[in-house]
Amino acid sequence: MRPSTAHLKTLREETGLTLNEAADLAGVSLRTWKYWESPERDQPARPDVIEQLERILAVQDRGIDAVLEAHGSIPEDTVMTLTRYRTDGALARSHPGFPGGLSAHTAMIGRCVRELRSEGRDAIVVWDDDPAAATGADFL
Repeated sequence: MRPSTAHLKTLREETGLTLNEAADLAGVSLRTWKYWESPERDQPARPDVIEQLERILAVQDRGIDAVLEAHGSIPEDTVMTLTRYRTDGALARSHPGFPGGLSAHTAMIGRCVRELRSEGRDAIVVWDDDPAAATGADFL
């Protein structure tokens, strides 16, 4: 069964990628990507594109799982510090090969904060060049 246009758009939005970022990742024009997502069209995206988006989500899930596992080993009153990067270069230095770039990493951070808060934990997001990023329990 081939993925629907709605499925593709949902995957892209879940990764946090913009239309432009997704098109760049897939190596296609913005017009082609929009065509793939259009509900008026019946042109599916290439299978490797769906695989790329699913790979990004899998990396995000592993990152979130690592943070949630780590929170069990630190005192409950510790604020979990998560790092948001300002540039692709800074992200690449800390997480070489992270798929999807800044937008995908930022989406993962947001999902992680929501998961931690749903478990009653406090979390804060700091910029990578913020002195607070170098202190405390830093996880992403």
